[in-house]
Amino acid sequence: MNSNESASLFKASRRVVSPADGERVSVVGAFTFKWSTAEFPSLEFLESIRSEGDDLADAALAALLRLHKALEACKGSDPQATPAVAFAPHNMASFLMRVVAALDPAAVPKASTGADENNKTVPPLNLGTMSPADRDAVMAFWRAVTTVPSWVDWASVARGQSLYWKYFILNAETLSSYSLLGGYAADSINQVLVATGYLTSRRKNTVMRRLAETSHMVFTALASVESISPFGEGWLNVVNVRSLHALVRHRLRDSPKYDAALYGTAVNQPDMFLTGITFSVKILEGLKKFGFDVPHERKVDYLHTWAYILYLLGVKTEYNALAPAAAAERPYVAGTLAPPPPGVDPVEHAVRARLALGLHQYHVTETSRTLAASLVEGRVNQPPAYRSKAGSEASAHLYLGNDFASTLGIARPSELRIAVFRARLWFISAIFAWLWDYSPAMQAGLYNRYQKVYRKLMAKFVLADGASEGPAQHDDDGALRAALRQFAFAMRWDPQRPFEENDQSNADGSDVRPERGNGSSKLNLWLWWLAGTLGLVFAVSLALTSRFV
Repeated sequence: MNSNESASLFKASRRVVSPADGERVSVVGAFTFKWSTAEFPSLEFLESIRSEGDDLADAALAALLRLHKALEACKGSDPQATPAVAFAPHNMASFLMRVVAALDPAAVPKASTGADENNKTVPPLNLGTMSPADRDAVMAFWRAVTTVPSWVDWASVARGQSLYWKYFILNAETLSSYSLLGGYAADSINQVLVATGYLTSRRKNTVMRRLAETSHMVFTALASVESISPFGEGWLNVVNVRSLHALVRHRLRDSPKYDAALYGTAVNQPDMFLTGITFSVKILEGLKKFGFDVPHERKVDYLHTWAYILYLLGVKTEYNALAPAAAAERPYVAGTLAPPPPGVDPVEHAVRARLALGLHQYHVTETSRTLAASLVEGRVNQPPAYRSKAGSEASAHLYLGNDFASTLGIARPSELRIAVFRARLWFISAIFAWLWDYSPAMQAGLYNRYQKVYRKLMAKFVLADGASEGPAQHDDDGALRAALRQFAFAMRWDPQRPFEENDQSNADGSDVRPERGNGSSKLNLWLWWLAGTLGLVFAVSLALTSRFV
C-alpha cells in the first residue's frame, strides 16, 4: 500500500474505511482481531454519525441559558429571579427541576426543589420572559430523562450494580489504568479535552481531582436502583453530566479552538457511546484479565445497567449497542451500532462494537502521551493506595500490554514488578469478592466502606480543592465541580469540614469519632503491602503446584 492509499484510509487521526471482510487488523498494539462485515459496525457508518450530538439536551440548555440571562438582568428588582443565579449555568439539573416545577408543579417532587443550600424555602421562578418554544424544549428534555424506557429491567440493573461493587477494588483500578488511560488513544476525544482546557489547569492535584470527577457519576449511578431511578442521586448526576456535555457543545460550536469539520461535533453520539463502552465492556475485560469467572448472565446484567445510563446520557437507542434486543425501534441493519438482533449474544455484540470503535478512533499522538504521563505521575503517593511511580507504570503495562503502554510513552517496569502488582491486586480483590458473597450484612459493610473512601477522596481533591483555590480557570471545569457541590448539598456534608465529621455525627452535629492522624493512612499502606506479599506467595505456590503435581 502506497502513502496515498494509506492516507485515504484516515481523516485526521481516525480510520474511516473498513477493512476487507476476513482481514486481520491490529489496533495500537493492544488487540488483534478478524474483521467481519456482517458483524461489526462499519467505520464508514461510525464516521457518518460524528455530526450528531444531542438535540434534546442542546435545545433545553439554550432555553435555560436564555432564561438565566433574563433572570440575572432583573434579579435586583424581582426577588423570584435572585435564587436562580446560584443554580445556573453550573448545575443545570437543579435549575432544570426548578424551571419544570414552575411550568408544571406536578412533574417534580416538592423535595427536589423546596430548599436551597441554606435549607431556606426557594420561591418559584418567574418565567414571564420564557417563550413558548423554550418552554416546549425544556419539557421535552424533562420527559426524556424522567421516562424510563419499557425495556429497562430493574432487577437486571440491580444485579449489574452488585457486580460492580463485588469487585470494586479491581474495577476502580480498571477504570483508571484501562478505561481512562487506554481511552487517551482516542485522539478526536482528546481534542475536546484540549479545547476545554483539560491540559492547561494549573491547580494542584489535578489528576486526582479528574479521577474523582470521573468517578463521581459512575459511583452514584451504580450505587443502587433508587439512586439511578428518576430524582435519585445517580440520576441527578447523570443528567448533570448530560447537561455539561451540552454546555461543552454550546461553547465549542463556534470556537476557534475546536475544528468541528475535522473532528466532528464535540461530544457526539459515537464518542458518548465509546465512553460508555470504556465503563462497561472494559470492566468485564478487566475481570477476565484477572481470571475472575463472571457468569454470562451477570455480564448481560452489567451491560444492561450501562445501556440505561447511556440512554440517560443522551445516546440514541438506535446507536446503543449495549441495549437489549427488545429496545430496537426498527429491524436490525448490519454495520450499525443498533441493539443486537434476536438470537445474537449481547456480550459478543458489545465487544464487537468496542473493537470497531477502537479501530476507528485509536491513534496515539503527542496529546495522548501527555495525558497518559499526567495520569501515571499524578497518582504517585496519593490516597488511597499511595503507590510508587513504578507501581503506577506496572498497572498500565499490566492492563494495556507492553506494546500499547510503551506507545503511550509509559516506561516499562520489570516483569517481576508487574507480577507482584498483579498478585497483590488479585489477592485483595479475591478476598473482598469472597466477603461480598459471604452474607448480605457483609455486603452492606463493604459498600458503606467503599462509599466512605470515595467521598473522602472527593472532599479532598474536588470540593475542598475548589473551595480553597477560588474560581475555576475554565467554565466547563467549574460546571462539573459545581455539580459535585450539589451532590455534597444533597448528602448533607460540608467540604470544608474534615471527612470524619461529615461521615459520622450525632443528631446535634457533634462528632462521634476522635480525630485520626496520618497513622490510619500508613496502617492502610502496610496492610496493602502485607496482603500483596501473601497474595504473591499464594500465586507462586499455586503455579508451582500446578507445574509439578
